[in-house]
Amino acid sequence: MPVLAPILLQVLLLDALMGRVLLSSAKGAERARYRRIMIVNLVFSAALVIWWLPYFSSCSPASASTGHPPAGRERLVRGERLFASKL
Repeated sequence: MPVLAPILLQVLLLDALMGRVLLSSAKGAERARYRRIMIVNLVFSAALVIWWLPYFSSCSPASASTGHPPAGRERLVRGERLFASKL
């Protein structure tokens, strides 16, 4: 799912933007509906960022300067060692 997280974030933000565009010309109950859609999209976008931020920050090149390997690379190295030990 880490690969899909940025794509899903973009879809949610674009849907919130479209909700805002349609909100400007809506009236009455339709206006409340678009406002609710926009708020839900922004809340889910914030939740997605909060959920995946630790993973993506551990994969950034800045984490290499701390001396800790990124989580994804660490798993890959362990997998290569495991594979090499079985040969």
